[in-house]
Amino acid sequence: MVAKCVAIDANFAADPRGVTTRYLATDDKQVEKAYFAYGLPATEALLTMLMPTVEKETGTELLPTYSYSRVYLPGAWLKKHTDRPACEVSATVALAQKTDKAWPLFLESKDGQTVEVALSPGDMLIYAGMEMPHWRDPFDGQWQLQAFLHYVRKNGLYADRKYDFRPRLGAPKIIKGAQEADA
Repeated sequence: MVAKCVAIDANFAADPRGVTTRYLATDDKQVEKAYFAYGLPATEALLTMLMPTVEKETGTELLPTYSYSRVYLPGAWLKKHTDRPACEVSATVALAQKTDKAWPLFLESKDGQTVEVALSPGDMLIYAGMEMPHWRDPFDGQWQLQAFLHYVRKNGLYADRKYDFRPRLGAPKIIKGAQEADA
């Protein structure tokens, strides 16, 4: 089920033409025409700061797994997918954009209905990333900056994914052994 959108204060502005690629990569497996970063300090801080709000809205105790940020460029689109186990409860936060209209995210409910959610900068959507297929049509703006905050249920099946198999938030992800299937 889709939780309501919760407004946050996101006094943040970015222009990908002026952002150094020292922290951003371009080989995103889900989206072409986008820059991305795993676990930046700013988004890891958002992950922690917004966890009480996500817990309140979902009615469950959570553990943080990881954050991810993406700068979408013209023509970028997100294929329909569900998320991996480290994304049992997800939140997507619109941070900034340069576009004439909000770019919607589509989610599919358990009964097969499509829900369209358009987020403006400062809005957050909380959803069950593993259970709800979600996608985006091609982007026709100049750029959009989005943060993704992922959690697992504290007493749930995927609690072992706390920090996404890292020793702490902010640490790089090291993939080895059985965890490779999750990568």
